[in-house]
Amino acid sequence: MIFKLATALTFGVFAVLFVLLALWIGKFLRPKGRPFAEKDYPYECAERPLMPAWFNYNPRFYIYAIAFIIFDIEVAFIFPVAVVYKKWLEAHLGGLAFMEIAIFSIILFIGLVYLWGKHDLEWIRVMGLWTSKRSEVKSHGQS
Repeated sequence: MIFKLATALTFGVFAVLFVLLALWIGKFLRPKGRPFAEKDYPYECAERPLMPAWFNYNPRFYIYAIAFIIFDIEVAFIFPVAVVYKKWLEAHLGGLAFMEIAIFSIILFIGLVYLWGKHDLEWIRVMGLWTSKRSEVKSHGQS
C-alpha cells in the first residue's frame, strides 16, 4: 500500500518538475520583448481589424448550437444500436432495443417540442414581444 502511494507521489513530483523545467528553459529560449506593435492585434486573416474584437452575440445562436449538438449526438447513440439490432433480434432482445431507442427518441422529441413552443427555432424574431397569442405579435409588428 505504501509502495503504491510512493509511486504515485514520485510520478506527481516528476510531473511538476518537468513542467517547471520546461517553463524555465522556455524563459531563455523565447525572444525578449515584442518585435513590433502589430503582434498585439487579434489575428484576422492577415487583415487589420476594423472594429473591436469584443462584442455580444445574440443568445439564440447558442440555442441553435446546443440544439444541433444534441441532435447530432443522437445519431452517435442510435447508430451502435442499429448496427447490432439484427443480432438482438436473433437473441430475442429486439423489443428491448426498440424500447430503448423509442424512449431516447421520445425524450429528444419532447426537447424539440419545448424549443418549438418557446419560439427558439424561429430565426427572425423581435426580442421581448412574444405573447401567448401569435396574432397579437403580428398586429403589434404592423403598427
